[in-house]
Amino acid sequence: LGLSPFIMQATECLVQLTFNTGMQRYGNDYYVGAMTILFSVSQMLFLPMQGLSQGATPIISYNYGAGNPQRVKKAFRLMLTASVIFSFCATGIILLFPHAFISMFSNDPEIIRIGSYGIRIYTFGFLFFGAQCACQQTFIALGQAKISMFLALLRKVILLIPLAIILPQIGGLGTNGLFIAEPISDILSIITTVTMFMINIKKILAPISSRNA
Repeated sequence: LGLSPFIMQATECLVQLTFNTGMQRYGNDYYVGAMTILFSVSQMLFLPMQGLSQGATPIISYNYGAGNPQRVKKAFRLMLTASVIFSFCATGIILLFPHAFISMFSNDPEIIRIGSYGIRIYTFGFLFFGAQCACQQTFIALGQAKISMFLALLRKVILLIPLAIILPQIGGLGTNGLFIAEPISDILSIITTVTMFMINIKKILAPISSRNA
């Protein structure tokens, strides 16, 4: 069960290496600096959602083990609602005021210009990322290690890194391809995660639901 969050954290270094190498190749040092800031801003979005979902994990696990599917569903709905509201509102603020967030990390006009442009593309998929965070963490809480591991690998290793390598080479996209890779990966992984959750949740809760029938 711990492999899923471990993979999520470990692959972050590989993602940053891929993006920084691409920015240096297709851009320059300013693009690398701007990309570093984008990673920092994304952590400002991820960490609160991770804290919320990880805090809900023992509640869901306890009620699942206690054979109380209604409380499992109630805890999940509360976590999902809070995560989606946070991700949508926080990302919305960043999209509306990108300059303010980039200037928190640098006062260089060129980095601010590149970062303010790139962050609106890079963070677009984060608008609905709360749904993936809630569903993926619930899989962990319900002991679904294989599904959780697949979803952890999907977003960054299976989708994001290949996209970050391929897209900049298509049609001369260059650095724009790197910016675009993130939202494409996010949207595809969100759709996949939510779909898998909807398909599997009834099967997972069926045994404890039948015991209480």
